[in-house]
This record gives sequence, C-alpha cells and structure tokens, in this order.
Amino acid sequence: MLREWHQADRGRGHIITWNGKPIKSFQTTWERCLFDAKIARRLRPYDFRHHFVTEALEAGADIGALAGVVGSRPDTLRRHYQHVTERLRDQAVESVPAVTIPKPASIVRKKGKNPRKNGRIKRRHPFTR
Repeated sequence: MLREWHQADRGRGHIITWNGKPIKSFQTTWERCLFDAKIARRLRPYDFRHHFVTEALEAGADIGALAGVVGSRPDTLRRHYQHVTERLRDQAVESVPAVTIPKPASIVRKKGKNPRKNGRIKRRHPFTR
C-alpha cells in the first residue's frame, strides 16, 4: 500500500508526515506518541486495526468489503475473527422468537383412552411422544 501511495505521489517526498515534518521511523514516532499521551500500557498499531475490524464486524459490516478496507482476505478475517462471528451467530439465533408447533386436534390423545383398544391405532404427530 505504501508503494502505491509513493507512486501516486510520484516521489514528492515522504508519504507520512506529522506537523509538516517527515516521519522517518514509524516505531520511534509511535513510541513518542504513546509517551506524550501518557499511555503506559503496551499498545501497538495492530491493536487499532484489530479493534476496528472487531467493531466493524459487530456492527454488521460485510466481511468481503471489510477485508478490502484493511488489506486482507475474507477467509483470513473469518479465521482470525471467528470469535466475533460466532458470537454474532449466537446472537442472531437467540433473537429469533420461540416457535411452538400446535398439535392437530385429530391426533391429541384424550386422558384415559387407549389408542390401541379395539385394534385401532391412531396416527401420531411426529413431534409428539
């Protein structure tokens, strides 16, 4: 991606700048930003990418489009963010209202009646016991 930007800019200097000055070392700049923001915990640029992908998936983003945005393949995102997609799948299943299947009146057994009496066996509904 950086090469593409560099070609698009036709070599007009550094691709990434801060306050008009070129960033020569991303790692040094990153560490300086963390220091200036008084962030003591370990935080990598990748953590922002991970957070972005997770939030986008949870918001319902199309995995193919998201893969294009972050420069990855959909199957790679599915593999690495499976925990998110499984949670979303479970939420989707839980959001479906409960379905009850009523028993047809013709096959409901009445108390005290033996369906086998007199050689007649009534057909039972497949979901009943």
